[in-house]
Amino acid sequence: GELAAISNYSVWHFIRIFARVFGETPMEHAHRLRMSHAVQLIKEGRLSVSEVSREAGFETFSAFCRSFRDEFGTTVTQFRERAITA
Repeated sequence: GELAAISNYSVWHFIRIFARVFGETPMEHAHRLRMSHAVQLIKEGRLSVSEVSREAGFETFSAFCRSFRDEFGTTVTQFRERAITA
């Protein structure tokens, strides 16, 4: 909503233009950035999974775990174990 107001477009029109230009909606873009940040934090290995979920901007731990599994096809713990051994 804020980006649409700044650009002087309606929310619907802003989302449509954004998706046409970037190939994803603003929400999809934000989600991709959050997941990318989470992956970096997991690979660093200094934070717990619950800390990673908060740092990546997820409101609940379960929402983060579900989103991560949907995005990468594996649990956060399994991903971390593979990243450590790689």
